Amino acid sequence: MDMQLTDLQTTAGLAVLVAILVQVAKRYIAEERIPLFALGLGVALAVLATAALGNYGVQAVAQAILTGLLGGAAAIGLYSVQKPVGLLKPKDD
Repeated sequence: MDMQLTDLQTTAGLAVLVAILVQVAKRYIAEERIPLFALGLGVALAVLATAALGNYGVQAVAQAILTGLLGGAAAIGLYSVQKPVGLLKPKDD
């Protein structure tokens, strides 16, 4: 199965890429700003993918923003929920 630019127009495809990029960049971002960064990154990637595919209409951009918000939220969902609840315990050194 080949990856395509249209995968960034789906919540699941976007969530995977955002999760990877957040993991790479989180050492440079304050911890309380990581969820906001993920949401912004999701929106930016979705809008850029939509524009790269030639969809410039208001409806296409609005759909990309919504998909970006959902993709970013899905990418950080487990991270944001597990920390205060303590589902995933830190690895002992």
